[in-house]
Amino acid sequence: MQTVFLKILSSPPDEKIESVKAWIFRIARNEAIDVLRRERRLQLAADIEQEGFTDPTILLDIENGLMKLRLDEREIVTLHLNGGFKFKEIADITEKPLGTVLWKYRKAIDQLRNYLLGGIE
Repeated sequence: MQTVFLKILSSPPDEKIESVKAWIFRIARNEAIDVLRRERRLQLAADIEQEGFTDPTILLDIENGLMKLRLDEREIVTLHLNGGFKFKEIADITEKPLGTVLWKYRKAIDQLRNYLLGGIE
């Protein structure tokens, strides 16, 4: 609730907005989705840490999956997951638009998931 309130205060609505009530609800909805995504990522990280990817075959599968990606996709995935860079920072580093970085990351992660689940050779 506090985060929503701070977002409302930090960026008041434009004059073009037809319904301030809808605008506030959209901010609250987006914040709720962000919280759920963060919790999901934290749970996934905890599961990975607990599981411990120490099995050499799993590590080899991940490495092989990364090698199936295009160079720019591999760079974005590596910078985000291993380097801990935010997507905006990656966009600055790679000199690509933020939307392109996000799209390539999502595409690469989907390809990795398919490869690891046996969908791609």
